[in-house]
Amino acid sequence: MGKLKLAKILWFSDRAFMYKYSETLTGLEYIKMQYGPLPKKYEKTLKELEIKGVIHIYQSNAYGNDDKKQICFHSLIEPNMSDFKAKEIQIIDEVMARLKDERAVDLSKQTHFLNTLSF
Repeated sequence: MGKLKLAKILWFSDRAFMYKYSETLTGLEYIKMQYGPLPKKYEKTLKELEIKGVIHIYQSNAYGNDDKKQICFHSLIEPNMSDFKAKEIQIIDEVMARLKDERAVDLSKQTHFLNTLSF
């Protein structure tokens, strides 16, 4: 999975959970960026996970295009699912099922649009 797509999945999961349960799922704080919200300290957190041996970060050709590189990662350990409540897993599963075939750039456009709305 790419770094951008993970950020968008986190945001959509937090948003869906907040709408349904009036509380945050991840506890992450988001910052407004040019192309939509991004978890605060996102880069630092990913780097810490790599140093701890939880994930492996690498560059990949974006959609087979040699000119475009994307930062990707994969998990090196099985997640401890006992840390999650059933309602949290349900929301994450729903968001993942809905977004699995979406490209990160398209998700970014969706969050960018939402990021420009005033409430």
